[in-house]
Amino acid sequence: MTAATSKGMARADAEKHAELDLLRTSLRRLFERHWSADMAGNGGTPEQRQAVWRALLEVGLGTLGSLDDASAGGWQELLLTMEELGRAACPAPMAALALSNELLSSCEVAQPMLDVMRSGAVQAAFSLGSHDGDADAGRACWEGRAVSGSLRYVEALLDATQLVVLALDGDTTVAVVVILDGLPVSSLPGLAVPPLGAIAFEEVSATRIDVDSNRVADLGLSARLLLLARAYGAARRMFDLAVEHAGLREQFGKPIGSFQAVQHKLANAYITLEAISAMLRGIGQWRDAGQPVWRMAALSALAAAGATLRQVALDAHQVLGAVGYDESHELPRHFRRVHADLARHGGVRRAERELADRLIDQSSALPDTPLGESGERFRCEVRKWLEQHWSAERKAAHDELPYLERAHHPEFERALGAEGWLGIAWPKEHGGQARTPQEQLAYIQELEYADAPGQRMSLQAPALMRWGTTKQQIFYLPRLLRGEIRICLGYSEAGAGSDLSALTTSAVLDGDEWVINGEKLWSTHATFSDYVWLAVRTDPQAKPRHAGISMFLVPLKDYPGVSIRPGMAMYSRPFSTIRFENVRVPREALVGPLNGGWRILTGALAEERIQMGSVVFRCRRVFDAMVAQIRKTSDLANKDDLRSRVGALAAKVEAARALLANSIEGDVIADQSAHAAAMSKVYSADLMQQLGEASLDLLGMQATLAWSAEGNLLNGELEQLLRHSLMYTIGGGTQEIQRNLIATRGLGLNRKAERLN
Repeated sequence: MTAATSKGMARADAEKHAELDLLRTSLRRLFERHWSADMAGNGGTPEQRQAVWRALLEVGLGTLGSLDDASAGGWQELLLTMEELGRAACPAPMAALALSNELLSSCEVAQPMLDVMRSGAVQAAFSLGSHDGDADAGRACWEGRAVSGSLRYVEALLDATQLVVLALDGDTTVAVVVILDGLPVSSLPGLAVPPLGAIAFEEVSATRIDVDSNRVADLGLSARLLLLARAYGAARRMFDLAVEHAGLREQFGKPIGSFQAVQHKLANAYITLEAISAMLRGIGQWRDAGQPVWRMAALSALAAAGATLRQVALDAHQVLGAVGYDESHELPRHFRRVHADLARHGGVRRAERELADRLIDQSSALPDTPLGESGERFRCEVRKWLEQHWSAERKAAHDELPYLERAHHPEFERALGAEGWLGIAWPKEHGGQARTPQEQLAYIQELEYADAPGQRMSLQAPALMRWGTTKQQIFYLPRLLRGEIRICLGYSEAGAGSDLSALTTSAVLDGDEWVINGEKLWSTHATFSDYVWLAVRTDPQAKPRHAGISMFLVPLKDYPGVSIRPGMAMYSRPFSTIRFENVRVPREALVGPLNGGWRILTGALAEERIQMGSVVFRCRRVFDAMVAQIRKTSDLANKDDLRSRVGALAAKVEAARALLANSIEGDVIADQSAHAAAMSKVYSADLMQQLGEASLDLLGMQATLAWSAEGNLLNGELEQLLRHSLMYTIGGGTQEIQRNLIATRGLGLNRKAERLN
């Protein structure tokens, strides 16, 4: 791909984002004019609902969902419109019209009917009939020149003048358009507002339309996606109200948003919403591009959202308390919408089973992140290189080694260095390749999928490029780039884990040397590293405490005063204590400004958090291997409860991938990178634990066996995954600290409290 082509694609993406933003703004203005809060609260009168529907049609939304008209607006526009309907608690029958467009837009005989629907002269309801997914939703049958049926849970039926329904004509599914004038329609009051409807009819004259069977197969999934998008919009509005309330409502003299319990509740909701948003965005893009993977992505989103968006709704109510329990408040209407929409068409359990069926029975695969032309080309390049340099035979020989010896492979790392890939993200002036975020993601993914050893990229190099002296850069960067040296982290201490500002390891200037004393704990790579990236206190009187911290690069191997005491971590890897006793290093060992280490340290942690997203790919690789194991074991593959568990896990793996992709995109925008990366880190680390725990339930005792035990599965990786998962929920900042970061930086929940103090 040329630079011009890359810029052209970026420009097209930016233009698309701008178009969608404009549509969102236009819809919100339209609802402000035509759909008041009072209308939303009770669902409005038929006349009010008709008025807002006509307003939506007048701005050109009537053709959304048409598969044969590229100018009509695609699924990205359609899903966004459904989100905004959910946010506004507006029951406009967009889903019914969109489904009619999808089913009938290529049928010439149906065009006059669609034109009338799109004009607003008639209003249509839509039923999937026997394809509905809810057990008691009913069915319709075509007999001769008439249709008979009994249908339930039909949205917008109470306002509709005609009904489009999928009916059975023998073994064939056809579309039938029924004029509702005079037919008895009953209301089904409940969570849905306005109520869903029910209807029974016998030998009613109607219009029969032959339809494409392929469209029928996708139609049910389309219907579920539309309701998911609307439920997401409602849940997002509930969340926004909860965040606003948390910043304003004071209890015990402080905004409730300053309380950690509230922050963590809202951080969890934020992670969920960003995951579903990223998944919906990807589905719209894939579907508009005609890529079949949208179906797996859609099932994943449905399975992921069913429980999680409901939890967002519950948590929003908990934050607002009795304030939001009053029916005059916005929250109750959105609460009902979220729960009603997510229960429809078989709900989360159906999505989980269908997802598992595709994975187990059809050997379908979850989506990979779209990486653009250059990213995909580089992915292929890395994959081919690995076939040569990390062949199946070489990997098998490596896997025969004791687990302790598999963490470090100097020869392989030097081979990566020879390709320049250890500097894949480095700017070219420092010898790097300046690869795009998408290419970096392709590189990390392929190494993870190949289960290749060694580090992917240096965590310290970006800090050295920004803060290091020319002499430091000349000495360290080429060696890091070639894979000749390794640098471990020296951060945590007995009294300074998550709170690194409390560290006490000291450095005191004595002439032209710094004298370092103290102890660092829990270093995972110290036994085979050459240097330690060391955070020390250089001003014990500094206020605040973090203002007295500086960064050093200190040699490790046989260096006077440095002692390494190896231990064994729970996940069978070295877990060392590094002791510094009057260790003397030259002045030039200081990296960056004196007492300016906090900024450097937190920047390096941000790099670490972004790179820790590679755990997503490990989870995906292990999950795929688990499914393959289940697939070849009939006793497991045929268990319904197991399939639901597999489907739920698959949805979480896909959500983690979407969040990771979102964090890579956010990396371009400085004010979003920290909390976007933190959300990916929290979700993927939790997923690793869930995957390890689930392996025991799904695969039994064999999943508990280590690599050295006869009959182990996946070379013992499952039990290792479970043990290793604890490190990911602690290393790089605990899950609690990450949630604090998400709440304070991402949601701004600390700002008013800071002003009050």
